[in-house]
Amino acid sequence: KQQRLIYAIFIMYTSVYLAKLNYNALLVEILNDLGGSRRAAGMVGSFFFFSYCIGQVVNGFFAKYMNEKIVMTLSLFGSAVCNILMCLAPSISIMKYIWLLNGAVMSPLWCNVVKVQGKYIDQSNLPKALTISGLTTPLGTAINYGVCALIVRFSTWQVSFWLAGGLMLIMAVMWYAVISDIEQSKIFLPTENKTPANAPINK
Repeated sequence: KQQRLIYAIFIMYTSVYLAKLNYNALLVEILNDLGGSRRAAGMVGSFFFFSYCIGQVVNGFFAKYMNEKIVMTLSLFGSAVCNILMCLAPSISIMKYIWLLNGAVMSPLWCNVVKVQGKYIDQSNLPKALTISGLTTPLGTAINYGVCALIVRFSTWQVSFWLAGGLMLIMAVMWYAVISDIEQSKIFLPTENKTPANAPINK
């Protein structure tokens, strides 16, 4: 079950990049379609960055009090809603508030990933878990830009947000199921409530 959790984290957090970097990859297409200034379009990403960074600091302090199964499931679900709303936004000025919310709801994810690793993965498997989770950033970023490029080549930018929204819903269900299975297991019980000392923090 530890191996299953390690790869569930990898799949989930790699997928997250398709729901938080897709606006950046589609900026030119969105600007051409909806109009507006480059400054206004750039503010959308700034709003996300602001709420995401502030949220990470706040959630980092309070992560130990959180139920990681519920918080992360709701976070993924909230991001799904935000991505779907981006498809329906009539203007870039509306998008910046949706993306501000997306940054906020995504901010609890990484600190809770680290918490889950320390809580459910023993010391012998931690190096593997940390190495694999460390691959999510470059891989997720590359997949995001590749997928977005293909989508705008053959369809419209809105499809990327619909795809990300659907993917986050799937990830929310998967995460809830995986953690529920671990919690119900009589064999696989957490032995330590420690955060991995060498866990990457810049996510």
